Amino acid sequence: MLTLMMLASCQSTKIQKNVTFDNSHWVKASDHPPSYVVRGYDPTAGTTYSEGEWIETGDEPGSRFFIPYKVTGPVSKPDLVREAMGARTEKKRQEIASHNRQHTAKNMGLFVLGTPVWSTYVAALAMAHY
Repeated sequence: MLTLMMLASCQSTKIQKNVTFDNSHWVKASDHPPSYVVRGYDPTAGTTYSEGEWIETGDEPGSRFFIPYKVTGPVSKPDLVREAMGARTEKKRQEIASHNRQHTAKNMGLFVLGTPVWSTYVAALAMAHY
């Protein structure tokens, strides 16, 4: 099962490479770092995590794309997300894939070990609040 989950996370990275990036879907909102918003979205309406999500490319200048939760316009949110993720550098893709594999392995360890581990984990979390 762990192998299947890891293969699925790697496959999504490969799919993102094949997406064609269309500059006409984006407008530059800031130079430092280079920040882009979806065409038609007013960045003064807010670019915090309560209004949408940032996707970082991992390039040297720190470019990033903001996609609001409610996208209006001819391009769907899933297409914009794929496009922004496709703009990521290979190094950034590898970092994310590595993080996902580590996270999956950790969660699978908790799942495989079962209830005693979960109860210990929950108890540890509860004690951390005191």
